[in-house]
Amino acid sequence: MRVFVTGTGRCGTTTFAKACSHITNYTSGHETHWRPSFDNSKVREYADGHIESDPHLVWHIGVLANRYPDAWWVHLVRERESCVRSLAKTMGVRDWARLAYVGQNDVQAAASDFYDFVNQTVPLALAEMQCITMHLERLKEEWYLFWNLIGAEGDYEASVRELGVRHNAR
Repeated sequence: MRVFVTGTGRCGTTTFAKACSHITNYTSGHETHWRPSFDNSKVREYADGHIESDPHLVWHIGVLANRYPDAWWVHLVRERESCVRSLAKTMGVRDWARLAYVGQNDVQAAASDFYDFVNQTVPLALAEMQCITMHLERLKEEWYLFWNLIGAEGDYEASVRELGVRHNAR
């Protein structure tokens, strides 16, 4: 089985991947195949028994869902205002603001629109897939569900401790 974890970015995918590193019956990674491309024909293969945490998977849900119809998906959501503030500081959103808000360069509006776009689109795109929504602010409480859902083995306590560490903080 494969597990794909995606969201807006700045939503905890790094933390999620670090916690998954304590799972022994799966490999796991964060953005292991990422490169800036919207060409779905270049989406790489993911091995069976792998958990991939990557916000860029949002752009490839269709091809991955067709390729791996039995995969589990995790839609990772972070509290809106914190996520939007963090997204507004990223280069990708600044670039998108320049394109989407010609003449305005409104980074906050672009970050806000992007947050809404991803968090409204992912549930629709994954409606026919095996998918759960998890919340960054409640990961410690929700982790047990995820652990059991995928039949994880390993050091559960270490994985939960990892969820309390701020990874990739800006």
